[in-house]
Amino acid sequence: MTSKPRQSNYPIGRYFITLWKESGLSIATFMTALGYRNTSKAIKRFDEWLRWGVGEAHILNSIERWKPEIKDELDKQLKLTSQMIDIEAAEAKKVLITEARAAFNPYIEAIPENREPSSICFFALTGESRRQQMTLPADIHQLDDPLRTETIAALIKEHMAKSRGTTLFQGRIVAYQAFLTFDSRPVTFTTEGVMIGVDIDKTSGQATLMIGNRKFSGVIM
Repeated sequence: MTSKPRQSNYPIGRYFITLWKESGLSIATFMTALGYRNTSKAIKRFDEWLRWGVGEAHILNSIERWKPEIKDELDKQLKLTSQMIDIEAAEAKKVLITEARAAFNPYIEAIPENREPSSICFFALTGESRRQQMTLPADIHQLDDPLRTETIAALIKEHMAKSRGTTLFQGRIVAYQAFLTFDSRPVTFTTEGVMIGVDIDKTSGQATLMIGNRKFSGVIM
């Protein structure tokens, strides 16, 4: 029975395949040679390296123990793979930013006194986070003051009246922030709708990026 064809887009994956093929062994026998008893599990870990360019370190360590003289070459291929992954992440990030910017809608968010909900489970189930936000007109950033500020202030006062100035799981509302564009810093307002200033430590554009089994989170500006 022949092994399924294996290939990799990553330098370290291609190097793993070269080492395996040069051994002249079947993939299962190769895993046994590396010291694995559970060859099916080992093959799965091996294939993760081929697919993603990263994986469990045990495979890497086993290959190095099996053939110590290739350590420098392993390090070289790992470095090349890391550089390739960084390039992939940068390219994917550009796409993500473009899509997120196109999908962005201006909104106001209530800021509660307690950052952590008293019950995370019920907070999620009740959709409380959505009730703490209000959608702004799409062209809000194009309005001149005082009309823009007055529009935001009116929505804040409306929300304060509906919510009675409190949240279900995070205490009372202490302020509001208006996110006018994807790229801009949010503008902070009092609960009476009076503008305080711009929050320099926060941006509208945040997201989580997944590339295969690799996760990149945080601000994507």
